[in-house]
Amino acid sequence: KVVRKLQKAWELPLIRAVHPPRPSAIRRVIQQIGDRANLVATLEDIPPLHVLYTDFTELLFDRQRQKAHLMPLVDHASKYVVGWSVASAKNTALALAAWSRARRNLDHFGIGLAGVIVHHDQDPVYTAHEWLRHVRLLDQVRISYALNGARDNTEMESFNGHFKAEIGSRLWDQRDLPGAGRTHLIYCMAGWWAA
Repeated sequence: KVVRKLQKAWELPLIRAVHPPRPSAIRRVIQQIGDRANLVATLEDIPPLHVLYTDFTELLFDRQRQKAHLMPLVDHASKYVVGWSVASAKNTALALAAWSRARRNLDHFGIGLAGVIVHHDQDPVYTAHEWLRHVRLLDQVRISYALNGARDNTEMESFNGHFKAEIGSRLWDQRDLPGAGRTHLIYCMAGWWAA
C-alpha cells in the first residue's frame, strides 16, 4: 500500500510485469537452427562411447539437510558412467571437472574426441562460453541440445532417477560433501554404475 501511495503521489508508473532477459547469442543460434540442434534424434546405430548424455542432479545428504550437485556423463549404448563430478554448486567448474574425467576415460579406451557427441539440455552452464570453448573448440566434441527439456533427454532423466533411488540411503548419514562424493565413488566402484 505504501509503495502504491508513493508511486501515485510522485506519478510513477506501476511496473506490471518483469521482462525476461534477452537470450544469449548461443541460445539465439540454438533457436534459429531448431531441430538440427538435437544431433541424437536422427541417429539410428550408435556405437559404444560415441554419444554421452549429461545433466545436473541434486543429491541430498546429511539427513537431507544439505545438497550437492552431481554431473555424470553416461554412454548411450553401455550406460557406462564415463565421467562425473560432485560439488556444492552447479556451475561451469563442476561441468568441466566431470568432462575432464570423461576425456581421460575416453582416451584410455582409445576413443577419439572428434567422433563423440555430448547431449544435454540448454542449462546456462551448457550454453556458457567457457563450457563450449573447452568441449567444442578445444576438444572438438560435437554438442547436441535437447530442445524440449527433459523429454529430449530421457536417457539422463532415467539414469538420475534410478541412481538417486539406489544411492539415497547411502547418502543419508554423510555429513560433508567429500563424504557424499566418496559414497558416490564407492557406489560406482561396487559395480552398480562404472566410474
